[in-house]
Amino acid sequence: MLISAITKESVKHHMLSHCAVTVLTPQNSYYFNNGTGRCEKLFGCGGPNEFPTEGECRKECPYGTYASKV
Repeated sequence: MLISAITKESVKHHMLSHCAVTVLTPQNSYYFNNGTGRCEKLFGCGGPNEFPTEGECRKECPYGTYASKV
């Protein structure tokens, strides 16, 4: 059964964003913090572990607090 298309590696502790080396404009988003097991707000430039809304982060990161209780 496929729970999420995102790998566990993608939701590991968030790395610093790459704003300085890109032409992207920083914006508010959410990421899964492996240390707390929760989706948290971030001001950054995007990446594989960043989502536009907290709801999308919760939906795509079925680990930690948001894990399905099967």
